[in-house]
Amino acid sequence: MTWPKQCPARRHWPVLIDRLQRGRTDGDLDAEVDIDALADYITVVLSGLSAQARYGAGQVQLVTAADAAMRAWPG
Repeated sequence: MTWPKQCPARRHWPVLIDRLQRGRTDGDLDAEVDIDALADYITVVLSGLSAQARYGAGQVQLVTAADAAMRAWPG
C-alpha cells in the first residue's frame, strides 16, 4: 500500500514488513500469508484503535476491539 506522505504509519512500514517477513521465516506465519496485506491490516487496526482512544473510548472497548482483530489473524 502507498501511504500518504503525512501518515505516521509510513515511517513504521519498513520495520513492520521486516518483522512479518522474519515471522514467516521463523514459521510463525504461513508461507502463503500476504505480508503486505497483513501489514495494511495491522496498520488500519492500530490507526482505528488510536482514533477511538483519542476520541474517548475506554480501555474495555479498546481491548475488546483488539481481541476481535487478533481473532482474525492468519494461522
